Amino acid sequence: EQGESESSESREEKTMVGRATPNNGIRQEPLPIATPVPPPASPPTPSFLDYISGGCELDLGVAIDFTSSNRNPTVPGSLHDMDPTKLNEYENAIVSVGRIVSRYDSDKRYSVWGFGAKYENVTRHAFQVGDKPEVEGIRGILDAYKQMFLRGIHMSSPVVLEKVIRAATKKATKEAEDALIEGKQKYNILLILTHGNVSDLTATKAALKEASSAPLSVIIVGIGKNDFRPMQFLDDFQQMEGGRDICNFVEFDSSQDRETLTKATLNEIPGQLVSYFTSRGILPIKLDLKSGSKDEDFAIEEGEHPQDEIEVAYRDRIDMRHSFCDSGRPHIFSAFASQGINRLK
Repeated sequence: EQGESESSESREEKTMVGRATPNNGIRQEPLPIATPVPPPASPPTPSFLDYISGGCELDLGVAIDFTSSNRNPTVPGSLHDMDPTKLNEYENAIVSVGRIVSRYDSDKRYSVWGFGAKYENVTRHAFQVGDKPEVEGIRGILDAYKQMFLRGIHMSSPVVLEKVIRAATKKATKEAEDALIEGKQKYNILLILTHGNVSDLTATKAALKEASSAPLSVIIVGIGKNDFRPMQFLDDFQQMEGGRDICNFVEFDSSQDRETLTKATLNEIPGQLVSYFTSRGILPIKLDLKSGSKDEDFAIEEGEHPQDEIEVAYRDRIDMRHSFCDSGRPHIFSAFASQGINRLK
């Protein structure tokens, strides 16, 4: 029986050896099962602070509404009231909101535009405010703003934002290209201060859509009491229609506490900056992966208050008393209290 068993096993082994296999008749042993290797982890998405700490420069531009909806600056309580004893609503907004944003402007030099004023018999919707293309500091913005009432401008209408948005878009694109050549990064913020509602929503939407491809955020600040629903629409439409959302509307209230105003003004800018750069595959210049910073808020240091800018605004304040001739062109009397000199401009 043992012999028969061995003979049977021998026959089976010969049969197995002689059995045809797909690989030229030679039987192959099965390969061991490989342990799956997980794909490499994706790098973390850069945060706003990664770009800022990496050297990305922010640049602020301001656009001021000079349309007639603000009322005559000679009328007490008007939004452009030139009462030398207090700041008007525009000056309050420039100091409060401008100072918050300006903390992140690297060189503290700002472009200032105006819109809605008529001079030389032409209503202009994007003109330089002040004597220079850029002014220095918040005080420079205030001085340039006040100078416009010494130049014989006439408040006009309607409210047109399209042209200042396009001017800011052009500036942002050019500055970003120049920065790239120098191995730097630059991002622009346009702060629009206005009382009126935009007259042409379609044209303004088109300008914002074009601007969404530029390194630019637009903050529209509503000054005074008005129905700002069209401005809120400009804030919301890009979220509804798709595309990069770059516009934020804030209704300014001078009695608002600073923390609330800061959050309302700046809460969308970090995400807008990050979305612009990451959508183009642009990483921070110096990305410190060990920091692990995920704080997307603008830091506001305790104890800071715009009182110093307010004091500067009052210092050497020019008392401007307006009188208008029959043609509507204003005569401006400038009373320099410290010198006791009255001048007709």
